[in-house]
Amino acid sequence: MKEGEDGLWTPGQPPYLPKATIEEVTKSYANFLDVCHPNHHRLFIARLAVNPDAAKAEAVVFSWLRQRRLEPQVAESPSVGGPDFLCVPNGGQPLLVEVTALNREAVGRRSGWPDELSKSAHSFGMITPNLWSKARVKAPQFRAADVPRVLIVCLTHVGAGALLGTLAAEWLMMSEPKIVWPLAEHGEPVPSESVTDLKNAAFLRFEGDRIVTVRCSISAILLVALWDDQLTTVGLLHPDPAVPLDYASFGGVPFLRLEWPISEGRLRAEWVVTHPKPSRSYYTMVSLTNTELRGK
Repeated sequence: MKEGEDGLWTPGQPPYLPKATIEEVTKSYANFLDVCHPNHHRLFIARLAVNPDAAKAEAVVFSWLRQRRLEPQVAESPSVGGPDFLCVPNGGQPLLVEVTALNREAVGRRSGWPDELSKSAHSFGMITPNLWSKARVKAPQFRAADVPRVLIVCLTHVGAGALLGTLAAEWLMMSEPKIVWPLAEHGEPVPSESVTDLKNAAFLRFEGDRIVTVRCSISAILLVALWDDQLTTVGLLHPDPAVPLDYASFGGVPFLRLEWPISEGRLRAEWVVTHPKPSRSYYTMVSLTNTELRGK
């Protein structure tokens, strides 16, 4: 891993050859579905043709969950829909996972960052509205569940490391900050303040003068940047979810959490680690277990 002078993470040269590429993971996941879930396999192949980024995100996340021994099971109903995976780790907390992918063209338009490599310097903007929209659309899929629910938002884009990093999590938690300069009286200096309108906050909104929680069906959101041979992850925890998530289930992933209930009218967020950096994992192919090969 390397870090530029601007502090933004970019994928460096791994110390060893990666175990798999995103294409290999996708193919192995398709084989897994073909053997174990034929109906899902047909839908997956169709999705791969129409929306390859979404299909690849599904495959990579399933592989990543297995790599972390969270024991994911295909949970989505081919006819009804619902969350993609149910994780039932041995001795751990069961949880539901929904995977979604951001549209590269929409990300390029919002951020002003084309999905292409360039040696020219240019500015870009964050994609908080795109992330907020995903949370709004996906929240209803979790409402009937009685286990923690995790929304995983993926992006395949040359700027994914910056657009889905720690700043993205902070702005999705509390929306983009605004600087306010109160009017001074009698020429005395008045310090500026950082405020927010919570317009694009995933879990909060104003109700009159009060701040209330919304989308409590989502226990946590993971922001996942996808590369050819690896992914990086940061997370944010709902301050008052219907079912809390034990973030230790995703050991090594930095999570942003909010002090709740708020005190003195101020939002206070903190990372669960001292120096948060996106967690990095190399891809591994989806292999069939003996039980799955026997059709059980």
